[in-house]
Amino acid sequence: AERISPNWYEEVSEISTSELIAKIKKYIEVRDSEKLRNKHVLFLISDLNISIEEIKVLERLYEKNEGKYEIVWLPIVGSLAYDKKAAARFWELRQMTKWIGVEPSRIEEEVIQYIKRDWHFIKEAIAVSVNEVGEITCLNALPMLWAWGNRAFPFTDKITLWNELDERNGWTWRLDLLFDQLILPGDSGIDIQSWTKSEGTLVCLFGGGDISWNQEFIQKVKYAARSAGVTLKLVYLGVGKNKGKGLTRNQLGRDVLVIQSESQWQFWSRLESILYAKIRLGKKDEVMQEALKVVGYGGNGEEWAMFSMGEGAMVTTSGKTALTIMEDYQMWRSDMIGVRFLEGIKKYKELITRDVHSCINLHLPVMGQIPGIMICPECSKVMDVFYTYRCCPE
Repeated sequence: AERISPNWYEEVSEISTSELIAKIKKYIEVRDSEKLRNKHVLFLISDLNISIEEIKVLERLYEKNEGKYEIVWLPIVGSLAYDKKAAARFWELRQMTKWIGVEPSRIEEEVIQYIKRDWHFIKEAIAVSVNEVGEITCLNALPMLWAWGNRAFPFTDKITLWNELDERNGWTWRLDLLFDQLILPGDSGIDIQSWTKSEGTLVCLFGGGDISWNQEFIQKVKYAARSAGVTLKLVYLGVGKNKGKGLTRNQLGRDVLVIQSESQWQFWSRLESILYAKIRLGKKDEVMQEALKVVGYGGNGEEWAMFSMGEGAMVTTSGKTALTIMEDYQMWRSDMIGVRFLEGIKKYKELITRDVHSCINLHLPVMGQIPGIMICPECSKVMDVFYTYRCCPE
């Protein structure tokens, strides 16, 4: 690990990274500087387009980290772009947090250039992890935080964390892999633990912005579940990360649980984190393949659905396939009632997609490094990689 002077909060050494830390320390008020003494620090680097959802999720983690680490936010704007509108945005976000924030106008150009060059900041937010003795333990701890929450501290051993997670979930694409109390607060009305213990409960996660598709799908899946004698739980997860606002409960119906926007954001971020980690660790397993499908659907603004019963593996489908399965329920319902309902969904999905060639287009943000080689979960070919330079969301 790259080393910084153990007393980086007090003195400047000749090491360039230490000089950077010393400059940052000068931006911080004395009372805040004392909070960093002998502490693990996450330097949050972002522009001012960082989403409110991301801020809220990180603030929730910060408040529950039991003093293990501090956060210093360095918004990268540049002196020419920091006008009244940008200043208002900074203070709006700053007031939502309890961590240390540096006003963009105080950050020198040489510091900005160092962060871009050596910490690989491009546009997506990163969190550089520096431990108590001055070691950079991770150039971007955010994917680990989104995947494991504060269990990721001290943001070093990714392999152990993923092995523990895989072992706990039996290396399968399970509902409790994607949801926990970090994503779903206790007052959300969604009780994943009790749902997975009930073999007769079908949990359907779905998303997309087409109101006609959503309303028709809800109607069809409710009919099929009722006919099969299973309890149905419908959970709507929006339109994908950074794709704008999804539909409301008023549009979808009282039977549908719509989780709050920051929880939707964290759901998609966790899926992306799963993909990054699996690719880096060379694990081309079921979890990676299924996560790739959902991120692909959501990233392209498409409709999608996942079905789960009990503690077994989920079935993931595109919106078109999910609607066809439910429309054709009478064709595959034979003996596929009760606890065998999910088995029926899986078998009919395999039947109707057997000779259909469909591929996934995946959009992943570059957070310092290119993720690596990806295999399409639909056609099993190596996916092409393209660089997209974009200044604004689609």
